[in-house]
Amino acid sequence: LVTAFNDWTKERQFRDLQSKIELDQKFNVIRGSQVYQISIKDIVVGDICQIKYGDLLPADGIVVQSNNLKVDESSLTRETDLIKKHESEDSFLFSGTHIMEGTGKMLVLAVGTHSQVGMIYKLLGTIKEENNDNKKQNTTADEDVSKRQVKPESTTTDAAVNNQGATTLQEVIPDSANQANNKDDFDRFEFEERPSLQTKLTELANQITYA
Repeated sequence: LVTAFNDWTKERQFRDLQSKIELDQKFNVIRGSQVYQISIKDIVVGDICQIKYGDLLPADGIVVQSNNLKVDESSLTRETDLIKKHESEDSFLFSGTHIMEGTGKMLVLAVGTHSQVGMIYKLLGTIKEENNDNKKQNTTADEDVSKRQVKPESTTTDAAVNNQGATTLQEVIPDSANQANNKDDFDRFEFEERPSLQTKLTELANQITYA
C-alpha cells in the first residue's frame, strides 16, 4: 500500500511538472543560425536551446556551452545539492530539472516519452498494468483452487459411501457363506445318518428272522 501511494505521488508530481513546463515556458532555440522563441511542444531533437537561471528544462540534452551552470536535479534524484554542469564534465541535462545558476546552451537529445521523465511515466504505467494483470491472474488462480477444493470433498464423500457399502456387503457375504456352509453340513449329516440307521434296522430285522 505504501509503495503504491509513493508511485502515485511520484507520477502526479511528474505530470504536474510536465504540465507546468508545457503551459508556462517558451525557449529561445537556435535553428539554422537563427534564433526563434518557441513553445516547448515544438522543440525537437537537434535544436540548440539557450538556457539560463530559472529555466525548467523541457528535454534531455548535453551542454555545449556553460557559463557557471548549476542545476537542481532533486526532482529526479532527491538530492538537494546543486550539480555543476560543464561541456567536458557532467554535461548531461535532464527534462524536469531546474537551472539554478549561470547560463549556457544545450543540444537537445531526447524529447517527450523518450526523455528521462517520459521513460519514468512509461515505467509507472507498465508497473500498473503488470499489477492489474497479476491481480487478475491471482483472482483466477484463487477461483480455480476453490473449485478444486470443492471437488475432492464430493469425491471423498462418494468414496466414503462406497467404502461403507463395501463394508456392509462384506458383513453380509460372510453370513450368507456361513449359512450356505451350515446347510451343506446339515445335508451331509442327514445323508450320513440315514444310511447308518437303515443298516441298523436291516440287521435288527435279520436277527428277528433268525430267532
